[in-house]
Amino acid sequence: MAGKVLSFKQRDALRLDVADRRDQALQALEKAVDKAIALLVASRQTLDGEALRARIEELRHLHRAEDRLAMAEYGVCQQCRGTLAFHQLTADPLATQCVSCLQGQR
Repeated sequence: MAGKVLSFKQRDALRLDVADRRDQALQALEKAVDKAIALLVASRQTLDGEALRARIEELRHLHRAEDRLAMAEYGVCQQCRGTLAFHQLTADPLATQCVSCLQGQR
């Protein structure tokens, strides 16, 4: 791998985007938990565990992206070790594979 993958400005923009998405996911999880608890208390309905698990998994992915942003491996394809395009990371800051690897071309 040659040179910097992303500029400081690009990394900072992506870091802010991931942090915003993480905050939104946390708020959504809190609302889902509050709703589930209220339903359980009010009507003794069963908990929608699948929805909560999906929110928790989203948070895990966001935390991993933040960890990768703090290290040099953010923006590096985990399969071929090539660089991910800035526009790909802007569209999906959680991306861990380049477009070629995602399409099975490598």
